[in-house]
Amino acid sequence: MYSYWGIKFPSWMIKPSVLPNLVRIVIGHCRRCECFEIFGPLPFLKDLELHDSTALKKINVWNWRRQCQVQGGDASSSIFPSLKKLFLRDMPNLEEWCGAGDNEDAIDGVDMGVPLFPLLSSLEISNCPKLETIPPHPTVEKMELYHCSGQQLQSTLLMKTRCRTVDMTTTTTTSSQEDFKGFPLPAEKKAMQGLISLRTLTIKECSNLTSLSQLQGLQYLTALEELQIEECPDFCSLEGIQALTAPKELTIESLPKLQQLPQDLENLQSLRDLRISHCPFNNVEGLGTLPSLQSLEINDVPDLVSLPQSLGNLKSLQHLQIYYIPNLESLPEETRQLTRLRDLRIYGCPHLEERCSRETGEDWPKISHVPCVEMW
Repeated sequence: MYSYWGIKFPSWMIKPSVLPNLVRIVIGHCRRCECFEIFGPLPFLKDLELHDSTALKKINVWNWRRQCQVQGGDASSSIFPSLKKLFLRDMPNLEEWCGAGDNEDAIDGVDMGVPLFPLLSSLEISNCPKLETIPPHPTVEKMELYHCSGQQLQSTLLMKTRCRTVDMTTTTTTSSQEDFKGFPLPAEKKAMQGLISLRTLTIKECSNLTSLSQLQGLQYLTALEELQIEECPDFCSLEGIQALTAPKELTIESLPKLQQLPQDLENLQSLRDLRISHCPFNNVEGLGTLPSLQSLEINDVPDLVSLPQSLGNLKSLQHLQIYYIPNLESLPEETRQLTRLRDLRIYGCPHLEERCSRETGEDWPKISHVPCVEMW
């Protein structure tokens, strides 16, 4: 339904069993509507999307449950028992989801804590900066929050969930989250305890996040396999990453104040893939403590002038990419020890390319055992 100009939805839509067989609902561009009344139950609904309704302030499930109670129905049942995907996009004035409290909430004797979406697996909330409370979603596996409030993110993380993916981009804050400003993850350890199944965490464009040590409770992310930190202008330290024990992939990209890796990365015993791009690193000494690393990419790091001797400790390394590091002059002698290295690519490194020239370069004996060497 698009471009409905009423302030409220028509009364017939709220009546139970009017549209019982709906599988997908998309409501958008309802520029005057201020309240979305849940119409239900809709036992077969799988996808629900609300977007571009700039006047919308409230999503209300109370009236439906009260109506069920008055009519003798089961007000504690799930409204959307089959819903798997929920998208809320571009609703800058949306403030509340009435009936989205915790399990102890009860309104007029009706339990409001019963999960509205017992099968929900994918949740996306984008450009809803005033929304602070959303329904419990214990089954969610993928969650994407863009341009949302810190309070909303806090309440989301405090819920127990099977979430495997969290993507947070340019999150804004409420007055209660001034300490984190652009990055409103709560500092309490319990905020991470509900993410025990989280596999992928992307932190991007979060201003004033300076260090992972700000995020207490990282040790609870025992299933985390992939961590990406990108385009955070004030991020200057990876201290705190030692609390993670399971990540297999780490991407560090476009962090203009991050100058080096921590020296003690021994806890990252499972790390297989490391990508460093567009960072002002002056050294990468911590690499030698990653014995399980299989793939290493260093891209556009202009201040880097040498690779550490500890590079030879990377006994599992199979792929090495060195791109656009103009001041890198040579490879360490310990490169000979990378006996499992199968693929070496060097692009945009004029000094290194000359020294690694096939047969004639001074560093060629260090890499002659590598089956595939590409340079330009």
